[in-house]
Amino acid sequence: MEIQKQKTAEELAEEQNGKGQQEFQLKEELDYYKDLWENSAEMHVNVEPHGNIRNCNKALCERLGYEKDEIVGKPIFFVYHKDSLGDAKVAFDNFISKGIIKDTELFLKKKDGKKVPVLLNVTAKRDEKGNILYSRSSWQDITKLKESEEKYRFLLESITDGVVAIDKEWRYILVNEENAKMTGVPKEKMLNSRLTDLFPGVIKTEFFKTYKKVMETRKPATLVQEYTFEDGRKGCYENGVYPIPEGILVIATDVTERKKAEQAIKEREERLSQFINSSTASIHLFDSELNLIDANDIGIKMTGKSRKKVIGKNILDISPKVKGSGRYEKHIRVIKTGKPYEILEEFELPNGSKMYLDVKIFKVGDGLGIITTDLTKQHNTEQALKELNQTLEQRVEERTLDLEKVNMELEQYTKDLEKTITERKQVEEQFHTLFEQAGDALFLIGGPDGHFTDVNRRACKALGYTREELLTLGVADINPDLSLEKFSELFENLALHKPITVEAMNRRKSGSTFPVEIRSVRINIHGKKRILSMARDITERKKADQAIKDKEERLSQFINSSTAAIHLFDSKLNLIDANDIGIKMTCRNRKEVIGKNILHIAPKVKKSGRYNSYVEVIKTGIPNRMLGEFELLDGQKMYLDIKAFKVGDGLGLITTNLTEKYKVEKELKRYAKDIETANKELQEFAYVAAHDLKAPLINLTALADMIDSETIADEEGKELFGKLKNSIGQLHNTVFALNDVLAFKTTLKDKKERMNFEELFSGIKESITEQLEASKANIKQDFSQCPEIDYPPLHLRSVMQNLLTNALKYKHPDRALKIKVKTTESNKRVCLTVKDNGLGFDAKKYGAKLTGLFTRLHTHVEGKGVGMYIVNSIVDSHGGKIEIKSKPDKGALFRIYLNEGK
Repeated sequence: MEIQKQKTAEELAEEQNGKGQQEFQLKEELDYYKDLWENSAEMHVNVEPHGNIRNCNKALCERLGYEKDEIVGKPIFFVYHKDSLGDAKVAFDNFISKGIIKDTELFLKKKDGKKVPVLLNVTAKRDEKGNILYSRSSWQDITKLKESEEKYRFLLESITDGVVAIDKEWRYILVNEENAKMTGVPKEKMLNSRLTDLFPGVIKTEFFKTYKKVMETRKPATLVQEYTFEDGRKGCYENGVYPIPEGILVIATDVTERKKAEQAIKEREERLSQFINSSTASIHLFDSELNLIDANDIGIKMTGKSRKKVIGKNILDISPKVKGSGRYEKHIRVIKTGKPYEILEEFELPNGSKMYLDVKIFKVGDGLGIITTDLTKQHNTEQALKELNQTLEQRVEERTLDLEKVNMELEQYTKDLEKTITERKQVEEQFHTLFEQAGDALFLIGGPDGHFTDVNRRACKALGYTREELLTLGVADINPDLSLEKFSELFENLALHKPITVEAMNRRKSGSTFPVEIRSVRINIHGKKRILSMARDITERKKADQAIKDKEERLSQFINSSTAAIHLFDSKLNLIDANDIGIKMTCRNRKEVIGKNILHIAPKVKKSGRYNSYVEVIKTGIPNRMLGEFELLDGQKMYLDIKAFKVGDGLGLITTNLTEKYKVEKELKRYAKDIETANKELQEFAYVAAHDLKAPLINLTALADMIDSETIADEEGKELFGKLKNSIGQLHNTVFALNDVLAFKTTLKDKKERMNFEELFSGIKESITEQLEASKANIKQDFSQCPEIDYPPLHLRSVMQNLLTNALKYKHPDRALKIKVKTTESNKRVCLTVKDNGLGFDAKKYGAKLTGLFTRLHTHVEGKGVGMYIVNSIVDSHGGKIEIKSKPDKGALFRIYLNEGK
């Protein structure tokens, strides 16, 4: 008994020790959770059943600006803002009945009275009987979420494009104000309405087709199209359509003005071209390599060749002597430095004639412009004057002056001088005409004070002033950004005939401003210094530039949505850009590869020969395609289709992953080989069966024919014998039909010969004369549209004979048989048509079965059921097809396309 008591005491001690350890662990866990609750980023409170706050954590105190003792003991509604008190009380009433509150949006009140938007969640701690001991409330601060929502709404409403989101039921789920303005339908009316209900006519438009395609394929698309709204308004819109989980997102840009601007630019260029061609001087424009880009009619005439023979040609091909004269090197120097120069001397033209020319050479873009003025007459006059002076001096020295001759020479000189003056006036008049008719605004500025001495009609129209009003103003009055001091400095420093181009803002009479490109050049008029400025309105060009930028961004989105890897390299094969899939394929991040050479990114490309192939594409511009298995940088092997093509002076690569497709094709090839083997074995079996059965069947047929049914005594025996003969006959037809099919198979490789339809058809009719006479058929044949074809003779005869004999077999018993046979040709594809008025059949029901083996639709006529099978096999082997049209009692029409054509 004592031993037993001692063990019990030990057990009690161990048990007590175990409880102590459990209590210690529980206390540690409790401390952990208390610390976690106290330092949580979310705001937490414990609330007593009567609604007072029992405890709160640091986050609540810090966010609301209270000390802990200012909150604990207060009613729970103490922390709520007055704007949320009603909603908070409703939420807690629901909590009493349901015992939980989830994600309820309310406002807490900071100590300074400001709102804090939060999401409220409340759970209850209950006793064993289900009574609430206290509740746990947590608030998640959603201030940043609210700010993000406000920014998103502001962005959506401030964007200049129309934005809508349409779900898969074609209902509007998102509409911004710009789109509502664009369509003329209020935003509230569009939301939750169907696209097709608001705009019934949209279904027939390219817009709806594009929307539907993106909705189905989940691939983005872009469309520019003119659209007429229900109220009659018209506009041209560029729609970017993008798939989203709910349906599609449509970003519509009104490009009506841009289209008008493009037309205006085109018209302006035409007017400029007319202006250039009306000039009395020859004008030539060369690119940076001195290849002729354009020239006016006088410039073309000066080359002594036609426009086609000189445009695109190098200056050395047009005028070889320019190299030896030193002018070629000067032209190059102008392109490099931008400094113009002028030549005034006698030149020999390509056609051999000599002219005294004033040649002005200046940089245009990255190329060269040359304006050549013919001063031959003026030079000759001056030369004549010099010679006259020499003559006069000589005569004075010799004292033998011939007064009459001098008078005559002076009279001629006077005439020449008057003519020169007249021509100069004409030039000035032409200049004034061009000045007035120029497509851009022109201003002639008289001095450093910037006052206008002349303006053209275009300038008056652009600024809204009359000519008289503008002539009282100056540069500073229409250019708000240019002070008089700056212009005065510009006026003094602007070099003669050295134009400058700047962009600025011009101010109209109304006070509105618009962007312009101003090209100014200093000229001398009657010895006085003047500045000629040409101002071009570039408002639409600015819009177009922005539109191009937007389009480039959308193009970037499109490229990144591609399932293929896309890489763009410069001429030295340094990576310029790539889409996300292309970056992923390099096994590095974008920063590590952009700007790096292809040999740095993929060193193995040199050894594989692809590097040299890419260099060749850049040199020749001929695209290349590589299809095969490639090892990626991470060692993974893929079957890829790589298309390399020239982009600008660099290289573009589009790489499509065909690994899965390659695996499927490989598997299909294995299946095809298995099927080919099975077909071969089946064909051998059919041949053996048909060949081995043929002789016994002939014997069996002969033995049956030798037995006289009259020698069979009982009727039952006669009936059985009749059935036996019938079965032997059916087997005979089947075996011999199978032999016909096998015989045909051996002709599939027969060579084609030039066959004449008329001759072949006549031979077929002669071979079945008895059938034709018995049927009394009326046959009309027309082979005029296609009299001949290249075809194996046995194949063509079999096709035509089967179709003709079928028409004879299945004639209608109550009407005379009519047969029409005709051939036609389209794109090298020959069609044989056979039409009859016979029994006919239901083509929709039996048409597909008709070309099957042993198929017969009419059993009252003898046949094997292999004729149309052989016809179909022949036509199919030549890439052709059969079309059948027929109805019961209405005859039949067979169109046999004998070959594949182009």
